[in-house]
This record gives sequence, structure tokens and C-alpha cells, in this order.
Amino acid sequence: MRELAQSKSGHISIALSESMATQILPDLGSQFLRQYPQYHLDIHEMPSLAAEKAVTDNQSDVYIGPKSPNHSEFFYRVMRDQAFSLLLPADSAFSLPHIENAQQLKPLLAQPFIGCDLQMVLGEITRDFMAKHHLFLQPALTLNSLATIQQLVEHGAGWTILPTPPVTTARVIPINARLLTYQLIMAHRTSKENTPEMTAFLRVAQRVFNIDPVQQTKHRDD
Repeated sequence: MRELAQSKSGHISIALSESMATQILPDLGSQFLRQYPQYHLDIHEMPSLAAEKAVTDNQSDVYIGPKSPNHSEFFYRVMRDQAFSLLLPADSAFSLPHIENAQQLKPLLAQPFIGCDLQMVLGEITRDFMAKHHLFLQPALTLNSLATIQQLVEHGAGWTILPTPPVTTARVIPINARLLTYQLIMAHRTSKENTPEMTAFLRVAQRVFNIDPVQQTKHRDD
């Protein structure tokens, strides 16, 4: 108890999707553990909507992932805005330098669409985007793994809309951020003040993602 009171030991529980863990944990997790070896990280990989619920149900301390348009039962800090792109097989006949208008996607509606499952926040976001612009399609396949969706597109199985990947052999057509974007957030439940472990984790995240602490203000959508 003395060690806990003096912040010499403790743990922090992080809930996030497998795809998000792959993107951010190697750098963020390793730097946190090197700087704060007295703290233990509990990582829980699950679909992002379940990860959000784990925080609101007091089963995890922190959720890291896209901000859902439909859920806000927590305080959160915006880490960065993330752009989307249209991903197509390399031999696709569809040819535009960028997407400025949602109706430019209409020629693709008859082709197989590989989407994020609705258990994922990104699945919610893309579904809402399509519905808002009356672009109705039935996905040929939905998955929880962004990496697997990307690989299927690279192998010619269909097209998709994903956060812009850093590396891919698929054709990438950027989507104007005015049309479609999301906020990557770090959220924690409202019933708990920040522990020393959570404060330390936030400090490391701010450095890793080049976030100005003054700008990384705490929000709640009510």
C-alpha cells in the first residue's frame, strides 16, 4: 500500500482494437514501460465498441481508438484527426486523383465492398457516411481487422474505405477531410479521477504523438 501511495507500483488497463494496438502500442507501450517500469500495462484487445463499453462499465481504465458518433459516456482527449482514403485493387479501372464529393463513389457501388464490422467504431462511421449521402450497398464481407481488409483489397477482392494506411500495394485515393474524418481519442470513465499511472500514460502519449498538452483538453459530449 505504501508503494501504491508513493506511485512506486500499480497498473493501468487499456482497451483497444487489435488494429489500433498494432498501430500505436509498439511505440507508445515500449516508451511507457521504459520510462515507468514500476507500472504494469494490462492490454485488452477487442472490437472498438466493446472497448468503449469496457471503460464505461469500469472494466478498463482507458480506451484508445476512434471516437464513436453515438457514444460519449466518458471523458476523452483528442490525440489527432485521422483522414480516410478509398482503397482499390491496383488494376481497378476507377480513376480519380481524390474524392471531393461522395457521389463520385457511385460507380463503385456495383463492385464488392469489404467493410469494417459494425462492432467497430470505423464501421459505424463509414455506415453513417454512406447513409447520409444515400450510397446504399451491401458489403460482400465485413471484418474487425483493418489489416485483413487491406490485404483483401490488395489481392483484388474488392474496394474499401479505411484510415489512410502508411504502406500498401493497393491504389489509394484520398477522401477530402470535409467529407469524412474521425478523431483518435484517449478516453477514461467519468467516475474516476486520473491515477498517477494514467497521468504518466497521458504524458508519454503526448510526447509520442507530438501533442501539445494545452491543446489536448478533456471533453465530454452531453
